[in-house]
Amino acid sequence: MLINKKRLPIKQLILYGLLPSSLKKLIYRLKGYKIGKNVNIGLGSIIIGKNVEIRNNTNIGFLSIIKAKKIKINRFVTIGSFVYIDTEQLEIGEDSKIREHVYVAGLTTPESKLILGKRCSILQYSFLNPSKEIIFGDDCGIGGGCKLFTHGSYLSILEGYPVTFAPITLGNNVWIAWDVFILPGITIGDNVIIGANSLVTRGIPSNCIASGNPAKVKVRNFPLSISEKRKKEIIKDILCEFVSSLDHKGIRAEKQESKNDNSYTSKRKDWYF
Repeated sequence: MLINKKRLPIKQLILYGLLPSSLKKLIYRLKGYKIGKNVNIGLGSIIIGKNVEIRNNTNIGFLSIIKAKKIKINRFVTIGSFVYIDTEQLEIGEDSKIREHVYVAGLTTPESKLILGKRCSILQYSFLNPSKEIIFGDDCGIGGGCKLFTHGSYLSILEGYPVTFAPITLGNNVWIAWDVFILPGITIGDNVIIGANSLVTRGIPSNCIASGNPAKVKVRNFPLSISEKRKKEIIKDILCEFVSSLDHKGIRAEKQESKNDNSYTSKRKDWYF
């Protein structure tokens, strides 16, 4: 059963949108919303829900609209500017990010739901259609311009046209590159990379790389194991980049090589990292 909704909540935008964050939070708390410390709700942004919980250190950018009956946004979440979310249930895990110009809406049913695990990212200009559930595990990333649809329908099923409504589920450690389209009913396992410009028409098993139109598994037994020697080299490169970043910001640092264990340290004045 589809739920009819107004796309733009004009009344709430006029009443609350232009208020400063501090006053907006006060009004929302009086409405029964649970809002933690150091939460910022940007100019023009509004939140509409019946059961709303926003935990500490969450930041919502400029002119974003978040609508759901049940909203739970955990701590250290960042939602960019010009984001539009309209679903029945929204849950975002801690340290997750939704970048600018992300659209989460479409045909709405009682099962409409978007759930993001911890440390997930959805990059700009992505379009998620949660007519049914869209569920992300932890440490998932969605590249810009991606499209996830939980329904495929327009013409009448009584006239023989195909109609599909089905959830999309992503496991843990999944990276969806840019401009990927995922069809309804798809389940993607853990530790998976989907290549750019792919069309995902069937489920993808865990521990693999897939790409293409339609997407097919290209590499299995993924990720490959890394030797301890190679791990030390990678850490050394990371520290070297970090020192270069400090130098770029005007912070002078020294590099030191240890002759005993080939470890890499850097120091500035009296502190080490």
